[in-house]
Amino acid sequence: MAAASKTRNILEGLVREGSFKWLLGSRSSFEEDFEEMGRSPSGRKNWIAELSPVANIVVRRCSRILGIPSSELQENFNAEASDSIKHPSRYARNFLEYCCFRALALSTRVTSHLADKKFRRPNL
Repeated sequence: MAAASKTRNILEGLVREGSFKWLLGSRSSFEEDFEEMGRSPSGRKNWIAELSPVANIVVRRCSRILGIPSSELQENFNAEASDSIKHPSRYARNFLEYCCFRALALSTRVTSHLADKKFRRPNL
């Protein structure tokens, strides 16, 4: 019993460290997008400070679907939203919802986005 527990602990440690990544499959699309933002010269420039890394990736995907830069999407939100919606304690969530709503509204009219697995089901 103790040997099985010790073996399980070793295996869990290896999986946590990423030593078995080759066995577990490829990287998620989130990891790929995140690394791409770090490598890209414009990636950090387009980073929105109020948002988490995951939220920045979502906004980036939405802006790609909408065909406009993330900065323009943020400018549109700031121009259209009321002050209460832009309150710092709720800004990130409301901006993220705005981006997702706009992308979803477009995607229901353009079916190719709904067939895109990266859009339908982000792997986080």
